[in-house]
Amino acid sequence: MTSSVTYIPPFPSHEFIGLLDAMLHCLTGSGIATELVATQLIAFASLLTQGVADVVWPNGMKSPIGVSCLLVAPSGSGKTVIFKILMELIDVYLTELIKRHSLTKP
Repeated sequence: MTSSVTYIPPFPSHEFIGLLDAMLHCLTGSGIATELVATQLIAFASLLTQGVADVVWPNGMKSPIGVSCLLVAPSGSGKTVIFKILMELIDVYLTELIKRHSLTKP
């Protein structure tokens, strides 16, 4: 019997820049796999930017931002934890935005 080991390159986390890079490093510091955190961040960023921004391709064509992600991992690996952390931040921001808006309304 022979065994073969397939090389799987590391997740290209170096492609994350700015806020997404900072969030990736912060969330992976909790011990959750980089691949899980990065996939959640990509899906979350896509969700937040849909309808707000477009991608401009090298040929000048525009396309809405969007990405489909399928994240399959064993129970307890951190999928839900990352989602809850990201949603909590959005909930806090929206709550503050509503408070600010209601205070400035005549």
